[in-house]
Parts: sequence; structure tokens; C-alpha cells
Amino acid sequence: MRLGEPGPGEAPLLEEIRRVFREGTVPSPEWQEVRGRLERKVWRVEGGEGALYVKLQLFRSFRVWFRYALRRAPTEKEGRNALRVLERGIAAPEPLLAGREGALFLKRRSVLVSREVRGVPAARALEEGRIGLEDLARFLAVLASKGVFHRDLHLGNLLAGEGGGLVLLDLQSLSLLPVRVGKKGLLFMAAKLGASLRFQGVGGDREWAEALEGAGLLREGESLGALASARARIQAVERARRVRRCLMNSSAFARENWGRGILFRRRRAEREWVLREARAALAAGKRGWIPGAVEAPCFVDRARRARDLWVDFRRRELEGVEGHLPLALVLERGWGGLGCLVFPPGTSPEDFAGPEDRREVEERVLPGSPRVRGGEGGTGRRPWNH
Repeated sequence: MRLGEPGPGEAPLLEEIRRVFREGTVPSPEWQEVRGRLERKVWRVEGGEGALYVKLQLFRSFRVWFRYALRRAPTEKEGRNALRVLERGIAAPEPLLAGREGALFLKRRSVLVSREVRGVPAARALEEGRIGLEDLARFLAVLASKGVFHRDLHLGNLLAGEGGGLVLLDLQSLSLLPVRVGKKGLLFMAAKLGASLRFQGVGGDREWAEALEGAGLLREGESLGALASARARIQAVERARRVRRCLMNSSAFARENWGRGILFRRRRAEREWVLREARAALAAGKRGWIPGAVEAPCFVDRARRARDLWVDFRRRELEGVEGHLPLALVLERGWGGLGCLVFPPGTSPEDFAGPEDRREVEERVLPGSPRVRGGEGGTGRRPWNH
């Protein structure tokens, strides 16, 4: 991949980045960490006449490793898209260095170094009056006319450059089409950007719809309803995607094997502590609510049912339902295996939802829960009923 030429003072810095990537050493303290997620890390490094951004992709989870085994690594795709976007006359960070360790099913890491674009975040530029909604609508029209479809177009991925124009960021989420973006794709990008404007409090639905009508992107009188419908569909898909992350490795959740099955846990919960509580609850061989396995309350049921509850609690969390949430799910392997939800110490069934939601929790989330027959780990009554 042909990349940009390094500027004054950037060549030594690029050589240092190559060495760090090749040797796997810890970056120097001068590297400012911008993002530190499980599989993607970003640093800002001062040097030359400006700063460079170093993006490192780590193939730690099976999901990511398998997904990109026969595809370009995310950083490779981003560098390639940056060059193609720049060729189409759209401002974007210029890539200077791209590298990858391994190939096909042996990929381990990939890196991309880009030159920083000077400017201010689009949200701040809107608040300060440097740009308006009309500028965003015109920029969206330019993207559509040049066949640039951005799946994650929000204010955080836009920069108001020093030259006055808008700069496009997060180029991994791009699709570059040979023709202009169709009406469906245009409405998708407009709805994503409109939701971001609304969330940041810098533009309402009606104002954004009027700006889109002024740019000739949507018909007058139909834009408001079309944006609302598109936003509802996007939010439903994004919510479902966020729910599924509780069953895979992500920044918030870990998926790990243990001796008898699989462990899903929130990363803030210590692995050995969770397993100790779950082993004690599963050893009782009973189903239902266990007020204290060792020191934490647990709920034991069939593996499939426990898994469904773990997902349902995550769904309710994203919907804003207040209450204590399980820290981990431990599943046994094999036919007839049990599953154990581990809750924070001191949790009781009354903590799961507000008074208006408790009946729904009992009837919808845990319908027909079996009674615990007393003894160790049992309460002698139907679990989560009060």
C-alpha cells in the first residue's frame, strides 16, 4: 500500500514506532494513550511539526481472529480507505505507515500510523458557532455524491478543520461505492448524525430535517417522519448488538473457559472470586435462589435458562432499568448441565427492579421458577418471589 511521505522530523519517529511494533516493547511515556480497549489501542505521539496517531489492532478473541483471517485487518482497511477518500477530495487523516504481524489464520497484530489533522471536534464547533447544521447537511451531500457511505457517522467522527472544512474520521467504517449513495444509505447516515446531534444537545430533529431539506437531500414535509423511522431501526439494531456483547470478549465482558464449562463475567469482577462463588452454588445440586454461596448470592437453573437470564439482565440494563445486576454467568458443559448467575454481595430479589417492575420481573423474566426444597443454599420458597 503506497502511503504518504513523512514530513520534517517524522522519519525518526516512524522508525521508533516500527521498532516498538517489531519488538513488542512498551511505548515510552511520551506516547499519550487516547483509547485503551481490549483489542484496539490508540496513542498520540508528538513529533516533527505535528503529532502522529498510532492505532494498534490486537487479535485476542476468537471472534475477531476468525472474522479477519481472510479479510484485511481493521487498520489495513482504514489506511486503504483513507487513501481512496483523499483521492475523492474529502479531507481525512493521511496514513504514513501500515504494518501487520502474521497472515491468514496467524494474524496477531496490525498497526496504522496517521498524521494528525488540526481542528476542533464538530460538537464543539457547533456550540461555538464555527459551523452550522447547514454545513453538516452540505458535507453529507458531498459524501453521498462521491459514493462515500459511512456506517458510523456521528459528531465524534467529524472534525472542523483549521481551513474551515469538515474532516472525516474513523475510516474503518466506510464503504466506497462506484456510484453515488442511494436514498436508503443517505437516510441511514442522516439519521445516525441526527441522533448524535440530539444526544449532544446541539440540534433538534426539526432543525436537522430543515437543514437536510435545504441541501436538497430529503423532500420537504417527509423528512421528519423518515428520520424518526430510520433512527428507530438503527437504535434497535445497535441495542441488539450491545446486548450480544455480554456473551463474547469485549471491553466490558470476558468470555473464558474453566474446568467444567464456560465463564462469562464483567471485567471488573475478579475471575477466581466469581468461580469460587459459582462452584459453591453448583455443588449444592439445587436450583433456585441461593442467598449466599460463600459470600455472594447466586441463582442456579438449567444452563440454557441461566444464559437467557444473563442476556435479559443485560437488555434491561441497556433499557435503563435500575437494580443490582449479575456479575458473572458460569455454565456447566454437557446435557443437563446447570448455570449459575453470581450477584454482588448483599443483593436480594427486591433489588432487581423498582416496585412497579417487580411483578414483570417475576412473571416475564423468571416464569415458573422451581421451588428450592430447603437445606444448604435454599430458602424454602419460590426464588425471587416476595
